Amino acid sequence: YNPTPYKFFPDPKIAPFIPAEFVKKNRELLLAKANILREFGLEAAFWCYEPNFIPEPFFEKYPHLRGPWVDHPRRGNRPAFAPCIDLKETQEMYTGMVAELLKNVPEIHIFFFKTNDAGSGICWSDWQYTGPNGPVHCKNHSMGERVASLMNSFKTGAAKAGKEISIYLTGSMFSDEE
Repeated sequence: YNPTPYKFFPDPKIAPFIPAEFVKKNRELLLAKANILREFGLEAAFWCYEPNFIPEPFFEKYPHLRGPWVDHPRRGNRPAFAPCIDLKETQEMYTGMVAELLKNVPEIHIFFFKTNDAGSGICWSDWQYTGPNGPVHCKNHSMGERVASLMNSFKTGAAKAGKEISIYLTGSMFSDEE
């Protein structure tokens, strides 16, 4: 459900807010699948929703990282927020998580990700379920700058792991203007 690198190799800031047993089970399953890939000489892709919502206690500790409200208000019990990808600190978290993921599963060569749906979102996107929203400090950035920041964070993480990756936005929800 809503795959994201932090559910396998969370950044140290995020890790205290994700159940350790949940991460352990996810990681064990991922590494078992990686062993099958290695056995047959196959490569892999990682599919995720990004930037993905993070539990509210994370934002209580790091309020400056709060990005857009991303849940569907008629389907959720409480608001959920994704981190603001415009911030260097968030970009560094993604870089580290992707690097760790690729160090452990070097067979991954492709990242597919979907945004602005199902608990993921980029600040000020026209198609957030709650409408365009996010912190004031990044309101005037273009959607192109935001998407490039996210993709560059993934690519920088890959480079830290000594890899190159291809990245594809799949089913992302952007308006024609964006």
